Amino acid sequence: MQMEIYIKAHTHAAPLFVGIIFGCLAVRRHRLSRRLQAAAWTLATAVALAALLGVRTWTVGRLPERLESAFFAALHRAAWGIGVGWVMYACATGRGGYVTKILAWPVFYPLGRLSFSVFLVHLIVLATNSVLSRELIPLQSFLHVRLPLSLSGYL
Repeated sequence: MQMEIYIKAHTHAAPLFVGIIFGCLAVRRHRLSRRLQAAAWTLATAVALAALLGVRTWTVGRLPERLESAFFAALHRAAWGIGVGWVMYACATGRGGYVTKILAWPVFYPLGRLSFSVFLVHLIVLATNSVLSRELIPLQSFLHVRLPLSLSGYL
């Protein structure tokens, strides 16, 4: 299931295109009225929360209806992309207000540096793990899938 759905590139197309659209809007610097900004904040928050909390029915043990599952599967990635994309767009163009101040708080600097450091060191850890392996790994092992995919992220 993991390989059939999550890893495929086309399943990530919706948030990619949402990000491209927000990037183009940020470059063009469109003027937005206060009312439109408030509507965008409300919409972005609503769709991001819907994507985040949409799995609540699964976590309580109830299987959702088929139509509900289809809508969620089709739209949750784009919805999350819209929520995150608006926050990034608003902060980058000076429309973030308190959100920009919170995200620019110096307490978050070490977390940003730490995540970038983990990204840089990750390749060394993967390569060391692969080189130091002294045992035969079964062909159906998840490691055969994880390592090439992890290493291809650096290309």
